[in-house]
Amino acid sequence: MIKWIFFLLLLPAVVACHSGEGETAETSYLEPLIPEPVYKFSRNGSSSVDILECGFLKEPLDYIYGSYLRQARLSNADMMDLLNSYYAQSQSGYVPEEHVAQSPLAATMRADVLSDLRAIFQKTAEISGYGASHPSEVRNREGHLGRTGYIGNNISDPNLFFVDERGCVVAEVFRNYIMGAVYLDKILNLHLNDSIYRDAEVQRRHLNVVLPAGRNYTEMEHHWDLAYGYYHTFWKSMAQADGLPILKDSHRTIYNAFVYGRTAMQTYQYDEVQNQLRTIKRELSRVVAIRLMNLLLGVNTVANMQEAPEYAFGFISQAMGLVYALPFAANEEGRPLFTRSEALQIISDLTAGNGLWEQERLLGDAEKVGSLLNVSVRVGRPFAITPDDIKR
Repeated sequence: MIKWIFFLLLLPAVVACHSGEGETAETSYLEPLIPEPVYKFSRNGSSSVDILECGFLKEPLDYIYGSYLRQARLSNADMMDLLNSYYAQSQSGYVPEEHVAQSPLAATMRADVLSDLRAIFQKTAEISGYGASHPSEVRNREGHLGRTGYIGNNISDPNLFFVDERGCVVAEVFRNYIMGAVYLDKILNLHLNDSIYRDAEVQRRHLNVVLPAGRNYTEMEHHWDLAYGYYHTFWKSMAQADGLPILKDSHRTIYNAFVYGRTAMQTYQYDEVQNQLRTIKRELSRVVAIRLMNLLLGVNTVANMQEAPEYAFGFISQAMGLVYALPFAANEEGRPLFTRSEALQIISDLTAGNGLWEQERLLGDAEKVGSLLNVSVRVGRPFAITPDDIKR
């Protein structure tokens, strides 16, 4: 009896091996998983990575968004002064306003970007009732075409948001504008500016392990680490697939490039550092376009636009913030993929006429200027990405 059981257990394997030429036999064997590389580097037994700056800059900007803009709490001069203390003064040694459009690439548009952000503060003040005899009545009214106010079930709705007269949720525009004008610009155009890694003097100091006073990193290492820190803190979640197949390998590609580039510095392989730098620029700029297009064409956006358009305004406003971020994206050589003028034209087309209240235009086909499809096609073109790629 035992022999028959043994024979029966072997039978499937025998049949699989000899049942016919050219057939494929399935197996339960799985290739061993190769552990991901770790972004961890040290010198003399201590970490040589310092990315604390990223957190110091994040805190006041998050507070401005969450406490003043998102809740439309700028109804008087005292509140405006408090916001300004977080934006234009130092809370932890870093003044957020000084870090806006900080790279050489952004120098020519910095004044305009700063003006845009100040305009968002002023528009939020208007939505909050600043200057009105009864500010709370202005803030606490429902928004509709041509009038600022809230969108939601009622003023106590925890998920409500506040719009301007065109339907733009200016708080969401601010949040994603900052993603480009501060964090993306720092990653791609400031700390991954290829001139740093080609500079003979920077290379010499790195080779001779010249460390700033009290620090455990070289100048070159610190630039690379800060680029990684701003990616890890702010853009990593955007690069992860989160149900978007087109982003399946994006985070892994970017993360590995950061690790391999930093590793190459240890053996002074500057050409390899440049290779990894180009990979990061290409892939992260692509992430910006994909996320923008998905905000415009995602299932929730389109369903809301068809049934209750005002509930799509939050998604579209986030996309608008990323449109403002487009001039900070760069190709492998570090050249911008969009000019500021091109970005402003897209914003103008998207908010033309009655703005986001124009349901018919926004749901128009790709030939309809200012439709969600039209804007998506224009954004995806430099990356060879189509709306169909996003919908899959």
